[in-house]
Amino acid sequence: MGYQCEDLGKLITSRRKEIRLSGREVARRAGISAAYLIALETGVNPKTGKPSRPSNEVLARLDNALNLGEEAYRLVGYAAPKRTSRSLLTSGYLRDRQWGELLNSYAEEGRTVFLSLTEKKRGEFLEEFSEIIKRYKR
Repeated sequence: MGYQCEDLGKLITSRRKEIRLSGREVARRAGISAAYLIALETGVNPKTGKPSRPSNEVLARLDNALNLGEEAYRLVGYAAPKRTSRSLLTSGYLRDRQWGELLNSYAEEGRTVFLSLTEKKRGEFLEEFSEIIKRYKR
């Protein structure tokens, strides 16, 4: 599959608008020029008229700025970096829907573990969980 510059440009533009950032702000956060961001959003290098394809490093910086996800890497033909729950939590870019999905996955995993515990261990688990909730309610 070849590079799909128009689709990447649409993804960048739609995500930027979704989180209400100007092109200049996205460019600043990604460490690229506003002109280069425009070239990526339109999919065309204005100087050459050829497709504007970001390097893996630039795409990673745009991903950090906009949380583009694996789709962006697929469109360019790069392997997407592995994302851990911790990296997603600390990135500051989780959308409400993503928070819900992450919490649901933790809840399902927690439910499975909880149901496998003995009654005594369930009691201990609930006590510890209550303490954690109290700590973070402050």
